Amino acid sequence: MALAVELDGRLIGDVSLHLREVDPRGRRAEIGWIIGTEWAGRGYATEAARAMLQFAFDTLEARYVTAVMDRDNERSHLLARRLGFLDIAEAGGERTLLLSGEQFRRSSQRRSPV
Repeated sequence: MALAVELDGRLIGDVSLHLREVDPRGRRAEIGWIIGTEWAGRGYATEAARAMLQFAFDTLEARYVTAVMDRDNERSHLLARRLGFLDIAEAGGERTLLLSGEQFRRSSQRRSPV
């Protein structure tokens, strides 16, 4: 699934989700995002990725979501870490991060006002 990220009717990026394992015991998806450099650093990618993660964990009932990115893409790495992802591998110039549904829910609760 890929969704456009729009601002005032203008396409500024997208966020995508790919199902990688369908077995309910280990259902896993992979997320990706891209935001135009003109709009980077304003929270648009964070908001779009967080909504897609909510869908992955609540609707698809994924147990885990991975994010794979270029090892040198520090902005994406920082975004993934803000979302709660943990680094699990680095090989061939790529970095792989993992987020469990449990970890996502915990990080979401910390952001919610009490």
